[in-house]
Amino acid sequence: MNNRRILIVDDEDSYRATIMLALQLEGYSVLGASSGKEALELFETGSLLPELIILDLNMPVMSGAEFLKNLRTFKDARYSKLPVIIASGEVSIESELTERVSAVIKKPFELTALFEKIKAVLVSY
Repeated sequence: MNNRRILIVDDEDSYRATIMLALQLEGYSVLGASSGKEALELFETGSLLPELIILDLNMPVMSGAEFLKNLRTFKDARYSKLPVIIASGEVSIESELTERVSAVIKKPFELTALFEKIKAVLVSY
């Protein structure tokens, strides 16, 4: 087991649960949030410092893009450098947003493709 901590931020409960379970079976420690707002609240408590975030863009309450903007300007500098993989069904992603992320994977995707991206990002983190 590698015990590296990953945060999944996605409003689709079944999708989030599936990804969380798959990552747990791969040995990761996994947390989940159903919106950018919920994820940001986890960071505000100061008890969360994942090594990677997998982030959906289209979510109610606070979008993934809004969450990412808030995270990158957070008072704790460690959060500004956290690697983020955007997992989205959107065809095009704003160039400003892609400059703030480590990788992008288009939904739907195979779990093996996600695992490869995660390993590649964590190797450089």
